[in-house]
Amino acid sequence: MAKKTFLLCLLFLFFLSVQAAESSHKGGLLDIHPGLGVWTIVTFVVLAILLKKFAWKPLLHAIEEREKHIQDSIQNSQKSQKEAMELVEESKKNLSKAKQEAEALLQQTQERSQKVRKEALLLTERDCAEIKYNTQKEMHEMLQSFFFSQTVLIGDLGLEIASELIHRTLNKEDHKNLLEEAIDSIQKRMETQK
Repeated sequence: MAKKTFLLCLLFLFFLSVQAAESSHKGGLLDIHPGLGVWTIVTFVVLAILLKKFAWKPLLHAIEEREKHIQDSIQNSQKSQKEAMELVEESKKNLSKAKQEAEALLQQTQERSQKVRKEALLLTERDCAEIKYNTQKEMHEMLQSFFFSQTVLIGDLGLEIASELIHRTLNKEDHKNLLEEAIDSIQKRMETQK
C-alpha cells in the first residue's frame, strides 16, 4: 500500500511539473519542447529520489507506527472490554450469591426466633401451671387448716357448753342464755384469730 501511494504521488508530481513547464511557454497545449521536457523529467526524478530518501521513508515509518499504535490500542481496549465484561458477570454472580446467603440467613434467623418464642411460651406455660398448682395446693392446705381449726374450735365450744350444762341445771331461759354466751364467746375467738 505504501508503494502504491508513493507511485501515485510521483505520478502526480510528474504531471504537475509537466503542466508547469508547458504553461510557462507560449504555445499550444500540445506543443513539444524537448529541452524543457528533459529538464522537467530530470528535475522530477531528482525530486522524487530526494523525497523518497529523506521524506517518504520517515513519513511511511510514522504512518506505520501510528497504524500499529492504533491497532494495539484497539486490541487493548477490546481486551479491557472483555475483562470488564468478565468482571461484570463475576460481580453479578457474587451479588446473586450474596442475595441467596442473605435470604438463607434471614430464614435461619426467623426460624431461630420462632423456636425461641415457642420455647419461651412453653416455659411460661409450665411456670404458670406450676404456680397455679402451688397456689391451689396452698389454698387447699389453708382450707384444711381452717376447717381443722374450726373443728377444734367447735369441739372446744361443745366441751365448754357440755361442762356448763353439767354444772348447772337448765331451764328454758337458762338454756337460751347459755347458748347466747357460747355464741358470743365463739365470735370473740374468731375475731381475735383474724
